Amino acid sequence: MADNHRTLIVGGVLTGLFYLFLIAGAVRGAYVLGTAVGTDMFTEQLLLARTIVAGMAIGVAFMVTLRTVQEYGDLDEPAPVLTAIPYQEAVWGLLLMAYIEFVELAVVPILAVAVAFAVGAGSVASAPVITVVLLAVVALSTTAGFVLGQLLMLSSIRVAFVARYKTLIGVLAFVAYFIVAATGALADLFRVDWTVFGATPLGWVADLALVAAPTPSIGIARPAAAAVTLLAGPIFLTWLAARLTGAVWYADPVQPVDDTDDRNTASAVGTGGLSSGLSERLFGGRLARPTLRIAQKSWRRAYRVPLKLQFAMWPVFFLIVPIQQSIEAGEITTLLPISIAIYGAWATGAAFTLNPLGDEGAVLPLTLTSGIRGIQFLRGLLFAGIAIGGPLTVVLAMAVGFASPMDVFSAVVTGMLGGILCVSACAIGVGVGTAFPKFDPLSHNNKVVVPGMLAFAVYSLVFFLVLLPGLFGSFPPLTQWLSGEVDVSTQTLTLAGIAGTTLLAGGAGWVGLRAAGRTIDDYTPDDG
Repeated sequence: MADNHRTLIVGGVLTGLFYLFLIAGAVRGAYVLGTAVGTDMFTEQLLLARTIVAGMAIGVAFMVTLRTVQEYGDLDEPAPVLTAIPYQEAVWGLLLMAYIEFVELAVVPILAVAVAFAVGAGSVASAPVITVVLLAVVALSTTAGFVLGQLLMLSSIRVAFVARYKTLIGVLAFVAYFIVAATGALADLFRVDWTVFGATPLGWVADLALVAAPTPSIGIARPAAAAVTLLAGPIFLTWLAARLTGAVWYADPVQPVDDTDDRNTASAVGTGGLSSGLSERLFGGRLARPTLRIAQKSWRRAYRVPLKLQFAMWPVFFLIVPIQQSIEAGEITTLLPISIAIYGAWATGAAFTLNPLGDEGAVLPLTLTSGIRGIQFLRGLLFAGIAIGGPLTVVLAMAVGFASPMDVFSAVVTGMLGGILCVSACAIGVGVGTAFPKFDPLSHNNKVVVPGMLAFAVYSLVFFLVLLPGLFGSFPPLTQWLSGEVDVSTQTLTLAGIAGTTLLAGGAGWVGLRAAGRTIDDYTPDDG
């Protein structure tokens, strides 16, 4: 319980700091817009406000869409709920839950923006008007995002192609999104979208919010169209959400694999090739059976619920900067292979190990009282990450290093660094994840249980400390400068950095694995 409280506190602090910067920027912009009321600059500022409001609405709808697929769109206990009340009422409850969650995040920025504009414009009446209108925008975006999420869920249930290849489609969509973001096209795309939407009733919401301002620039037509949109939009979308959700809950899912397919093909599609026949051929007889079974379960869960790994994928956007630098320079920079080694190792450790106890869900007591030793359970989680992330990280970092201005020695060292960090990151991950678990007692093992913020913070901090010597030794500009200062060859400094990271990695990994093993071996059902 204390761990959960600490997690909530750390998560609240980090979230608060993040939103503090956003609120500060929004407040400043609102105040500047307010001071422009009645001046020649107001029309130009109003165009910008329309774009920002439209962008906010699109952003909220996008986040609700993801959350609907991940959580909002389904019931934890559908049988008792749907036999007690009409399904439409259950849908309204889910929509209200989603709206309340996003209002909790948005209410402080909305109030701050409303007050800032009112002060800048000298219009007290503007504050309540802006507040009500922006809360209505959140309602419109919430229902729109819920509808889009249910459309995605319905397509995965009713369209055979999507049902069969939804994991591959999700991976390709993420890769495409990353490529667009890395090439800088995403910002241009958003600017176009926000500008287009800013010229629609979605953008004219800004006019409606500012209707109490003492200026004739607002007019009547645009605020009226925005008011109709905010009133009719949520009503229609709520009706549509109920129809779609009913189709999702009561539809008979299509079979992604034809009945005439052989059993091996069905197994590969249903559970993921690496987690069934392929893993048996590669590792069967070479790995202890309990360890392999735990790894297979981890792969199978990740294949069936790809969203479970999304938290390990988002930091990949830190690679955008070195990729953009390489594009601008016309060649691969030395920063890119090092960044790949670091991110690949971090993701390898985070993917399967950061919540060993919480991942088991309702079957945790059964798993840990079944006779399997804690070290076997943990080895399975380590192997699940290392077997996939280790080779990918080493090969990719080394290959990109060879294609960069790095010499062969530095490229090989970068690949070695990635491999060492992959093993260490997994061991650190199980230690941190076991010390700071996150449980969801309502999930019944059918929901994604994302590791707690405290686990993320501690894992990332330890990983960075372990990384430092190797990072210093693998970055050519730094080693060249240090070589001149201390009169030692760059290769010697590089090897010293790798050796330092190896020692730290081994020590941190050993401590994490031992501590996690003791925690699991001493586990009792009451601990969860």
